[in-house]
Amino acid sequence: MYSLCALLGDSSYLKSRLAEVSGTRVIDLQGGLGMVPLSESLLREIQREWRGSESSTHVAGVFEFLTPPVENWVRALSTGSALAYMETEYFGGEGFERSAVFRDSSVVLGPLDGAGAVNRALRALGIAAKPGQEEFDVVGLGRHRSLEEWLSEA
Repeated sequence: MYSLCALLGDSSYLKSRLAEVSGTRVIDLQGGLGMVPLSESLLREIQREWRGSESSTHVAGVFEFLTPPVENWVRALSTGSALAYMETEYFGGEGFERSAVFRDSSVVLGPLDGAGAVNRALRALGIAAKPGQEEFDVVGLGRHRSLEEWLSEA
């Protein structure tokens, strides 16, 4: 099983932008990336804080947790740096992966839905894999299999 809902971007940028945001943890990955695991409690807090904030456009409804308030939060954070939002869940080889990349409050890639969605988003963040490798492995997203394991590392 593999399950993760997260925001990824430049680690230094995320740490500086989220230093004062309660409930956020930036985990360092390879390639200078940082990851913010989006736990249920953090998603609820974002929903509460960003409810009523309006954006004229929203990413298509392929995502389970990227509600309009969460999307508005990601858009606001993306002012100044590219950020990738991802949801993935696999069990026994079956499952899904979805991603979108935001920069300067706009969607610059996606929404992507299907095999390779996470790798494409990572490439958009500047991660390059060597032949025979995947970007997912290059940054170390496989070192834990669940959101809970990532949160215990943070």
